[in-house]
Amino acid sequence: MVFASAAFLAGFMLLTVPWWLHRLNAHPKEQRPFASLFLMRPSAAPVHARKQLQHLLLLTLRWLLLIAACLAFAEPALRLAGEHLAATEAKPHQVFVIDRSLSMAARTEAGSVFESAVAEARKLISELAGSQRAALLTADAELSLLVPLTEDRARLTAALTALQPARTHLDAAGLLGRIATLAETLSTPGERLEVVLISDFQASGMPGQFSALIAGATLPTRLLQVGREPSAGNRAITELKLTRADELAVTVQSFQAPGKEITVLLEEDGVAIGRETIAVAANGTATALFTLPGDELEGPHRSRGRSWIARLQTEDVLQADNVRRLVSRQRDVVTLPVLTSDDRAWRYLRAGVAAAAPRFEPERLASPSDDSAVVVFVLGSGALTGEQTRWLRRYLETGGKVFMTVDAQTRSRGSLPLLDAPLAADRLRQTARGAAAVDPSHPAITGYASWQALTFFQALSAADGGASDGEVILALDDGTALLVEHRVGAGRLLILGTALDPAWSTLVVRPAFVSLLANVLGYLAEDILPTEARAGEPFAIPAQSVQLFSESGERVLGLADTVDRPTISLAEPGIYQLRTPGRSRKLAVNVPNAESNLEAIAPELIAQWQQSTAAG
Repeated sequence: MVFASAAFLAGFMLLTVPWWLHRLNAHPKEQRPFASLFLMRPSAAPVHARKQLQHLLLLTLRWLLLIAACLAFAEPALRLAGEHLAATEAKPHQVFVIDRSLSMAARTEAGSVFESAVAEARKLISELAGSQRAALLTADAELSLLVPLTEDRARLTAALTALQPARTHLDAAGLLGRIATLAETLSTPGERLEVVLISDFQASGMPGQFSALIAGATLPTRLLQVGREPSAGNRAITELKLTRADELAVTVQSFQAPGKEITVLLEEDGVAIGRETIAVAANGTATALFTLPGDELEGPHRSRGRSWIARLQTEDVLQADNVRRLVSRQRDVVTLPVLTSDDRAWRYLRAGVAAAAPRFEPERLASPSDDSAVVVFVLGSGALTGEQTRWLRRYLETGGKVFMTVDAQTRSRGSLPLLDAPLAADRLRQTARGAAAVDPSHPAITGYASWQALTFFQALSAADGGASDGEVILALDDGTALLVEHRVGAGRLLILGTALDPAWSTLVVRPAFVSLLANVLGYLAEDILPTEARAGEPFAIPAQSVQLFSESGERVLGLADTVDRPTISLAEPGIYQLRTPGRSRKLAVNVPNAESNLEAIAPELIAQWQQSTAAG
């Protein structure tokens, strides 16, 4: 017999308690002198004998109850002699984890490091015992489950055959903890598991503290290193940047590779525009400079930006990092149409835009007509004419972006134009109030935290509290909406419930005004969309209604996916397209620089790591 929780057998010590209670209730025998037994009446059965029998039965029942409780908690189980021997000798189920980060794609004389890892895993699968199960996981920027615990060797082998190295980076900090958490969801209680981690153990993926390597490691682990033979070294493009408007620099670095002359090729939008040969010293860096041709596209046609690809014309142990991409932002002066009849608000806006976003050039218009305008400002919505209102609605419906403020005429009008939303009834009773961020993560107000330092003397809001089916970004201290974003057709409308006037608030005379204009212009004009990312590393898309397409034209992200300004990661390098209504931007995704240095950690560290995670 075996016990699953033998510690509960210690409860037998409690058997002394009923005995103590029994002795406590026992009556001591008292001897008293009596004249003669002849005067006593005979009894059929001794009373004290019946009571003693009752006490013994009660004691026995108490003992049996305690014994049954202890055995129940100890979980006894009967096993045959052979079955007990098999249980003690049964091998744990295996959880194979294969490192498929970019460094594993490095070429060796025998093929590649990753091919060696797959061969090692295939060998271990073939050595599994008859009833032993195994699971297959891969680790790079993410930990992925390919095959859950199974006895099907063919399924495991087929999954290995389809594996390819990724283009992302593996961070070993807390890796064993993440593996243990996932592995324990695959097994049933009582099953023994062992983790087998197959990797090149790249030094650049190791954390600074050893404790981070074993954090959360609750399962015994075997570390199998592949690619141990000396490497021929590696060279990579580690940086591609614009040094001037007409000059581009390509930095090449050598990692444990001998010195060599290397030719660097440069392409712009798929067309070769330059070739430079540079000498890269052993474990050194070198920079190739390219003079860029002039761009024939000007004005709004440049909104998509320019893109370049640099390539190393050399055979290398790791080819993926011999390519690097760069996308430039559109930097031409952009006209900012402004509809206003308020001279004071116009002066404040011009000064604020000059400080916040110099590439935007405000232009005061009486009648807008440019449907391709990036963004339109309306200062004082109460003065909008019927013609202006109709044009703005068409502009918004087709994907335009509008920033609008209110004024005294809006108060007299009693409603918010473009939304036809009635104003709150208390619009004539104004008192000084502060403001607070309702959505601090919204791109229109990020980077400025002192909104509570502002004072608003006059503010207008919709009758429903200010939201009017929009997203409240800023609010007054009484909860009244102050800055609200509305979706109108395919476009976006930002309404500020105060005027650009010191009589209405202290906003225009505080640094918050410049910060607000910079954020609003960046958000509505989509200048805040990223232009560069690393494969496998998360980045934010701080705009809505964005679609993302790969180089092959495949949709990676749809409009429905960017309603909440998501954080995403892309597994493959390339030049992607970020599309918003009416516009398109490029996004350069490169492989992580950390994967280019193929040097492994010292054998002593692997031994220490193994000792700390081996089965006890």
